[in-house]
Amino acid sequence: MSERQRLVEVYFKLGFSYREILLTLAHRHGIVISERTLHRILRVINLFRRKFKSDILDVALFLMQQISVSGSLHGNRWLYATCIRNGFVVSREDIRLLLSVIDPTGVTLRTA
Repeated sequence: MSERQRLVEVYFKLGFSYREILLTLAHRHGIVISERTLHRILRVINLFRRKFKSDILDVALFLMQQISVSGSLHGNRWLYATCIRNGFVVSREDIRLLLSVIDPTGVTLRTA
C-alpha cells in the first residue's frame, strides 16, 4: 500500500468528509488529488461509506458500552462520530433509532 493510500485510509477511518480528506492531504502532506482520484483510491482499498454496513447488534452493544461509560450526556451526533472513529459503518438514522430504544430517558432529557 502506498503512502498516499495509507493516508487516505487513516483520514477516512477518522470520519473526515471527502472534502476534508482532500484539503488535509494538500495542506499537511502536499498531495494534491482530485475528488475522482480520491474515490478511486477508496474503491481500490475497499473503503465505502454506505456499503457493507456493520452488524446492528454489534453497533447496539457498542452504544450501550459508550452510554454506560459516559452516561446519557451525549447525543446521536457524538455517538455517530464515535462509531465511525471505531470502524463501524452505520447511518445516522440507525444511531438515532438505536439510541431511542437503548436510552429513551436520555433522549427525552436532551430533547427537552
